[in-house]
Amino acid sequence: MQAIHANRTEESRLRFVFDGSVVSLNRAVDVTVWEIVEAMDDLRERYGEPVAIDVTFGSRPRPLPRS
Repeated sequence: MQAIHANRTEESRLRFVFDGSVVSLNRAVDVTVWEIVEAMDDLRERYGEPVAIDVTFGSRPRPLPRS
């Protein structure tokens, strides 16, 4: 596996890059490392070993101001 990248946007997403395929999954903002490993294990059976993993962390919704 070459690299693990982490970015910030409004949506949380995991993207696994395999030889010839990319699989993108939406995930909760508070995704755990264990959940990433489980997702990778499930995909590994079908696609083989990933060459890269991209983790995008979304922003948590901000509470509305009280008036």
